[in-house]
Amino acid sequence: MPQKATRDSDARRATMGVAYPGSPLVLESRDDIERKLPEIKNGQQKHVLENKVVSFRLKGKTIENCVFTECSFHDQDGKKHANITSLTFRGCLIEKCMLGTTIYDNVRFRNCDFKRTDFQNADFFECFFDDQCNFEDCTATDTKFERTEIPPNAFLGAVTFPRYNHANSTKEVSDHAIEEFLENKLHVSEQVHASVVSAEYSDESLFHVKQAAVAYCKNRLCRESPSQIRRAFRLKFWRQVALPQCNIWLTRGGTSFTRLVVVLLLLMFVVSPALFHIAGIKHQSMAMQVNFDGVIVFVKSYVFIALQSTTLWLGFGFTSYCSSSPTGQLILAFCGTLAFGWIALLIPVLVRRVYQ
Repeated sequence: MPQKATRDSDARRATMGVAYPGSPLVLESRDDIERKLPEIKNGQQKHVLENKVVSFRLKGKTIENCVFTECSFHDQDGKKHANITSLTFRGCLIEKCMLGTTIYDNVRFRNCDFKRTDFQNADFFECFFDDQCNFEDCTATDTKFERTEIPPNAFLGAVTFPRYNHANSTKEVSDHAIEEFLENKLHVSEQVHASVVSAEYSDESLFHVKQAAVAYCKNRLCRESPSQIRRAFRLKFWRQVALPQCNIWLTRGGTSFTRLVVVLLLLMFVVSPALFHIAGIKHQSMAMQVNFDGVIVFVKSYVFIALQSTTLWLGFGFTSYCSSSPTGQLILAFCGTLAFGWIALLIPVLVRRVYQ
């Protein structure tokens, strides 16, 4: 009969190498919280539990000011999901713990810190993590969220590939693990996005969904075409990586106007006066030339050109511009293409804002 493992051996989890918890701690009532939790010793501010299999069989209570280190909230010995229902965790530190294979129903986490903790196969139903919760180096393979509010930037930003588990892995094993991790992070990001309700969290989670999708596609393309030069000439690279990455940078995945407005101002006040002057662009037969006959005249002509170019960049005045030189015509075509791209990025953000 094979010897039972004493430590977590799953390289997908942040808890790999952590000893499986030994002694059980069963909390069934309010009295158990006061009687069974370790006393707060001198110099400490929290109850400290180490290497425990914790069974939470009480409801409607608050677990407060506890440090869980190398503990497991799964008390079913892997046979089925454990259940934690209608509890509040407040001011707790959860470090190197195994929170997976557990159903959390109507559980609240307030001002809790999660460090190098694994959520594999955990199901969160109508749960709540407040914005004071912090996450660091966590893993969440096949974690599910339904009607659960969790700060996406804090949580998804902390779900990172456990590179420390692959220090001695071959490149093939490590590459496969990275691909599996990126695919799972995309799925978890989609779960969080479908779960959260607030507009702020919805925007944050959508950004992470787009970012995770690009990271997954980029990794797949890098494995298919190791040469960066060859990838640059593939339509799939531009469609799945380059253009979506541009969208993420300019609009945070279709959620923000800020950088789009900055780009518009740069096009108006930097690009337009320079290009129009050099290429001899005309607007309704009027030469768009910067006048250098004095400072005031220069500023007036510069600002006039910049403001007039708004019609070009917003896409409704392209036919009013012309140039007699081939260079000017190329520049107009280039500006029209940029304007089309800017509007294509703007419309989804507008639609999202109206919908919200």
